[in-house]
Amino acid sequence: MDRILCFKDDTVVYPGHDYRGMTSSTIGEERRHNPRLQVRDQREYAQLMAQLQLDRPKRMDVALPANLNGGLLREA
Repeated sequence: MDRILCFKDDTVVYPGHDYRGMTSSTIGEERRHNPRLQVRDQREYAQLMAQLQLDRPKRMDVALPANLNGGLLREA
């Protein structure tokens, strides 16, 4: 989490979820509205995520590479 929250609030991210047509967000928006970023430590985060029993995000295969590439999608 420290790797994510150290960025400025206006940093664009591609969280891997698409709620209401939103394919990107900012660190500031995620910090303010994402309860998963409001936990105290890794143990609490893992516990929260395990309790949610979520399916794998549908566009994770797009979002993860984009995030690892500074937010840029690579052409196939």
